[in-house]
Parts: sequence; C-alpha cells; structure tokens
Amino acid sequence: MNWRFIDSGLCDAAYNMALDEAIAISVRNGKSPPVLRIYGWACPSVSLGSFQNIASIDLKYCSENNIAVVRRPTGGRGILHRDELTYSFCAQNKGEFSGGLLETYWKLGSAFQSALKTAGLKVSIKTGRESSRNTRSALCFESTSFGELSFNGKKLIGSAQKRWNNGFLQQGSIPYSVDYEKLIAVFKQYSTTSELPSFRTNHETRMSHRDTKENENVIPAKAGIQRTKELDSRLHGNDRLEVFSGEIIGLKELIAGFDSGGFKEVIKLSFERIFNITLVDSLPLHQEHETALVLWKEKYLNPLWTKGEMKNILYCNKTETPKPAL
Repeated sequence: MNWRFIDSGLCDAAYNMALDEAIAISVRNGKSPPVLRIYGWACPSVSLGSFQNIASIDLKYCSENNIAVVRRPTGGRGILHRDELTYSFCAQNKGEFSGGLLETYWKLGSAFQSALKTAGLKVSIKTGRESSRNTRSALCFESTSFGELSFNGKKLIGSAQKRWNNGFLQQGSIPYSVDYEKLIAVFKQYSTTSELPSFRTNHETRMSHRDTKENENVIPAKAGIQRTKELDSRLHGNDRLEVFSGEIIGLKELIAGFDSGGFKEVIKLSFERIFNITLVDSLPLHQEHETALVLWKEKYLNPLWTKGEMKNILYCNKTETPKPAL
C-alpha cells in the first residue's frame, strides 16, 4: 500500500496550517491516501491550540521580535517553533486508524519511537493520561500526554489532533534546539520567577549535563520575586543566560553530530516499517494547493481566527472543498 510523503521545507506559519487542513480535506474526501507531511518555519512562530486563550502569550513581544502567531486547527497548547521538524499526518477513520483518538496517538507515537531509537535514543512512550508539574501551563512541552515520547523525563515531541467523523489530522513538533529565552518572553506563565525555572549559562548547562562540577551562578527561582528589567537585561546580555527547564530539550543536545536530513529519512523508513506501507515522495495536489490558498487568506491570516473570536469557523468541520468568499 502506498501513502504520500511531502517534505515542504520552510513555509510561512499561516500557510503551514492552511496546507495541513487542505490535505486533511483531500484525504477525508477519499481523494488521497494517508499523508505524512514534514516541514519547517520561515521565521520563528508561535502556534496556539484551536481553543487556547491568546492572552496566554505576549503578543507585544512577538510583534516586536518578528515572531509570527498562528492558531492551529488542532487542539493542545502553545508551541514556539524555530529550529525543529514539524510533522502532520492525516488519514480516514478506518482500517489501521479505526480505533479512535488514543489508539491513533499510540500508533503514530510508536512510529516516532522507532525513529528516535534508530537515531540512538532509548525513548519511552506515555501510557497514561496527561501529567504535568504545571497543568495550567500554556506551553505544550510542559506536559506529557498519552502516546507522546520522552527521554529521561524530557518530552521530545509535542502532538495534537483534530478529529472529524470521517478522518483526523495530527500535528506535532520535534525541537532540534530550544531557545529558552524566547520561551520565557513569549509565554506569560513565566512572568514571575515563582513559575520560572532556574537560569544557567551555556557553559554551565553543558557542565551540568556532563556531571563534572556544581554550577556556581545559578539564580534560584524564589516565590514572589517579580521579573525585573535587570533580570531581562541578564537574559539578553553578555552572559547569554538560558533557562534550564528540565522538561524541554532538543535533539541536538542529545545526539552528537545530529543530522537533520538523515533524521527525516529515518522517520520515513520507520513509518514504512511500522505500518507496512511505502511512502511515495509527493507534492501537494493542485486542488490541495488551491484549497490551502483560500484557507491561508480567509482563515489563518484572519485576526479573528488567530484571536479565537471567529464565530463561524471556516471549513474546519466541513468535508467539502472551501471556496473563496464573494
């Protein structure tokens, strides 16, 4: 059996979401077999879950720092996309994927688990419901849900789904590296150090990973200490301070000589092995591209959708191909 494999490269944030939904429409309508798409982001971008409150991020900071903000068609929490591999997968609710939400998460998680093991990481797959040290966090990587993967307690892939009666779309983020400074600035739950992980320099973080000596300049996160201009200046100053979260880490920190191109191929081969299929290199179909352009313009670039204020959610629950508004 042949499935489609699309490597879109770097794309605009709104177009990434539009193309994912357009491909999902095509698959759900039976015009395409299941599709695995991988892609990146043309600039740093924040994606919000479809029902997430936009007040959970600092829009002013995002605007001043050219960070695009987009709302996903899938649920879940916010993600800062930068140096990473993002994937989407869509299929109909039948055959391999007839078992519902949790079984689908598990099966796709197993394919990525196989890929990460091939890349040299002994990862574990979550078998229980969501766990988090901060269940109110707006940040996706602050919690681990059923079917998601972690390494030594650090979540490696964040995923979310949108389901219809005839199919589903799953989107996920696999960070290669993490910009901890931007995470603090973008997500508002880190507005005080009572919710802020400790800070370490690049050198100190590396030394900690090697267990060579105790860090000397860690700033403790004490309750009730407000984030100040001095703290902000240290975050962006010559010390090049980073946040050490303990739950968020990129593959480049874990795999020596990490090769992103090789990792894409490993994912492709793992999907073929786990699902006993062949992934055929593909481009978006003409109709998928046309649909994506409509969704890009009328939905994902629409401030009302981004803010979560769009009353009639365009096309999200419809099977038909959307047409431009007159």
